[in-house]
Amino acid sequence: MSQSVVRFPVTCPVCKQELLIGAVLKTVLHLLATDRPVKLRAQCARHKVVWVANAIERDQIQEYMDAVQLPFSKKVVRLAWWRPSIA
Repeated sequence: MSQSVVRFPVTCPVCKQELLIGAVLKTVLHLLATDRPVKLRAQCARHKVVWVANAIERDQIQEYMDAVQLPFSKKVVRLAWWRPSIA
C-alpha cells in the first residue's frame, strides 16, 4: 500500500531558493509529535544541502501538517454526528 506524501516549501540555507520537498505524512507527524529532528533536503541547481529544521521551520511544517489533516478530521466528525429524528 502506498503511503501519503505531503509536499511543503523549504528555503535553501545556501542560495535562499524556495523549493517544494515531499515527505511521508506519517513520518513527519511522528517526528513532530515526538520532538525529534526533522531533516530537510534541498537539491538546487549547483548543490545539495541537508539540514535539521530549526524552530521556525518546525512551526511552519506543523502548520502544513495541521492543514493536511483538517479535511480528514472533518470527515470523522461529520460521520460521527448524530441527529435524532423528529416524530
